[in-house]
Amino acid sequence: MGTSQHQSHSHNRNRTGVVIVDDQPIYRGGARAALEAEPALLVLGETAGDADALDRVVRAQPDAVVVGVNPPALAGLDALRHLRR
Repeated sequence: MGTSQHQSHSHNRNRTGVVIVDDQPIYRGGARAALEAEPALLVLGETAGDADALDRVVRAQPDAVVVGVNPPALAGLDALRHLRR
């Protein structure tokens, strides 16, 4: 599943915007539940670790990205290197 679920409003600067990237829906769901329980965080979206994941993350403009270590199309650590650029 390579779908992204971005919220339509821009994130509030009083909260840290986060995007979740993982190929396993159950892990994305668990991460979302944990992050949404923290009032200082705003989950902007989630996506599978497919080839389009980096584009989706860049469009969301998050403050932080939670990335699974081994998504199928992207090595998690390699993806982080690309995002830092």
